[in-house]
Amino acid sequence: MGIWFGLTAGLVFSFVLWGVDAIGLARANAYLPWAKLTMGVLPAVGIFTLAGWLSAKFENGLLSFIFWLVSGFLVSFFACRLPFEGLTLFYKIFKPELAARIDYSFTTGLNAHAFVTLAICTVASGICGVLFGLLSENAATSASPAGVIVPLLVWSVFFIASATVIDIEIQQRLRDPIKAVNALVEKRIDSLVNPVSRIQARKSHLFALNPIVDLIEQPRKLLLVGYDDTLIQTNVQVNFGGEWAECIIIADQSAEPPVQQVIYCRAVE
Repeated sequence: MGIWFGLTAGLVFSFVLWGVDAIGLARANAYLPWAKLTMGVLPAVGIFTLAGWLSAKFENGLLSFIFWLVSGFLVSFFACRLPFEGLTLFYKIFKPELAARIDYSFTTGLNAHAFVTLAICTVASGICGVLFGLLSENAATSASPAGVIVPLLVWSVFFIASATVIDIEIQQRLRDPIKAVNALVEKRIDSLVNPVSRIQARKSHLFALNPIVDLIEQPRKLLLVGYDDTLIQTNVQVNFGGEWAECIIIADQSAEPPVQQVIYCRAVE
């Protein structure tokens, strides 16, 4: 039963963190939206499954707490660094022409976000270690399917919460600029058919696309290429059928989550 609890933890964590992220990126026409899921699912499932197997093998509450505390820290640390060093390596191997465009440095400003996620996710995983014996025993001795499903659902809540924290603190701040640029391009294309007033165009930042308006109707792929130390300013490049453009996006910190506003776009090589 320990293996099943570990497997459930890894799969739930991976889907909520990287699967949902991949769906959002795919809808925004991003390059390689499934890259993080491809790299992350096996390590996460492997580490959590090992923790579950060890916890079931030793049947000791203290050891179970330690196994899950350590596994939670390892997976959370890996998840925090994957969008940076991990994704850079992935591009270098599979898309070297794109790797030359990106700079995914893990800046000092990201340390605060990483610390928050590591603390919350490690504690949550440690709590799971405390509950492991009770939940796994209830599932193992249950005579009905509901008696197995309910403990697994309770167990899954902790890993859904951990994945959500990492997504909000780190991944969403990297995903939303891509979504903002893609949405603005779609809105500008629609305005060519259904014109809007200058006031509405200014309010929607449609004028940011004026320097590249002749490109926007081409098929497009988007790529986050860089960001400042605090992730307030990000740079997204767009491949319009072989012609590249770059957009500067500023996050409005007065809202939560921050609203991404496209400020300016220009053609680049």
